Amino acid sequence: MNTYLLINMRTKDEAKYNAVVDASIKLVNQLGFDGISISKIAGQANVSPATIYIYFENKEDLFTKLYIDIRKKMSQGAIKNLKEDMSVEEAFKSTWHDSFIFNLGHPDYLLYRERFEQTAMMQNVNQEEFALYRFSIEILQRGI
Repeated sequence: MNTYLLINMRTKDEAKYNAVVDASIKLVNQLGFDGISISKIAGQANVSPATIYIYFENKEDLFTKLYIDIRKKMSQGAIKNLKEDMSVEEAFKSTWHDSFIFNLGHPDYLLYRERFEQTAMMQNVNQEEFALYRFSIEILQRGI
């Protein structure tokens, strides 16, 4: 049996996954994307480098999936108090306020997002996937 199949047959452990995610965000925020290797992430997360490949294809896949997950969390945080009957002004105020509160509580996410958006990896991300993007387009159209 080849190594790829053996690695993918290993069971997934949520605690290890979370350790990899947390370590990746921390290292990117400290060192930027260029200064990080899978080995460095594994060491920070206290897992084997092979463990990372259970969850991610490679380093770029890891960084991109983290970005997408962070953006989804940010979107949900920003639109959590929206109601269908809100005026355009109320919806924008609610979204801005909730986005600010979410980002205030998660500065590590905001820094990671800012760093990621300055990389070529951003070309692999479809902005339309994010609820906040869709909401922004919808509310702007409604306002017009």
